Amino acid sequence: MHEDELYAEKSVLIAYLLWLILGILGAHKFYLNRPILGIAYFFTGGLLLIGWIYDLFTLPRQVDEFNERIDVFFDLHDQEIEELEDEIDALRERLRDQGSDAELSKVKARVRELEQQIADARNQRSETARSDSS
Repeated sequence: MHEDELYAEKSVLIAYLLWLILGILGAHKFYLNRPILGIAYFFTGGLLLIGWIYDLFTLPRQVDEFNERIDVFFDLHDQEIEELEDEIDALRERLRDQGSDAELSKVKARVRELEQQIADARNQRSETARSDSS
């Protein structure tokens, strides 16, 4: 499954359809990226039907909680990346304005460091998406 699909906003309607058709096997838990609960439901028949019935009443809240967690996660990473990109732009502006070789070397080194931080943040985001899906 692609990272964008895994962390796309989830629908209450789809969650209820999965709950109704394959809920005893935990399909709705897998849909909400809760694989451990999905496996537990699969091997216990929806936790002996008690969990399955409980989910009838709590599924909208579970979907909302998933969507809120994803929004916060991506907002934080996007904000961090945006701040790093802004700092790179400011440093590039300083490069254009400054003439000293020593200053240019320092600024170039800082730009490379920030670009690496951006790459690391994006990689962490991808790794988190992959680890959450397993």
